[in-house]
Amino acid sequence: MDTWTYKPIAGVDIKPEWSAMNTRLEFVSGLEQVQENSSNPKKIWTITYGGNSDTMSAMHTFWENHKDGTVFNWTPPKPFDTQGVYRFATDKWSPSAKYGCGDTGTSFGIQGFTVELQLRQVS
Repeated sequence: MDTWTYKPIAGVDIKPEWSAMNTRLEFVSGLEQVQENSSNPKKIWTITYGGNSDTMSAMHTFWENHKDGTVFNWTPPKPFDTQGVYRFATDKWSPSAKYGCGDTGTSFGIQGFTVELQLRQVS
């Protein structure tokens, strides 16, 4: 099984979301019935990755090979750093490019890329 090894951008918020997979029914009388659909809560991570064109190209190739729901190993950031099996939560790839001058002030053009991805734990 492949492993997603890319690190998120430092200083950018990482948004983990845990949600119970329950079905809720509320009756006119005000009573409520809750049925648990799964013993494991749904965990989705929204993370921004970035890098140069080579890194972005490698990430895109990985995404292309797994966008159909193919699972892969991934280790979330600390303190949630237990490796699990994940898949991409959406089939959307929408990178942004940073345009401007490089650190030396001599090169003008695309300086780097970012992409926000959602990874969903499946086991």
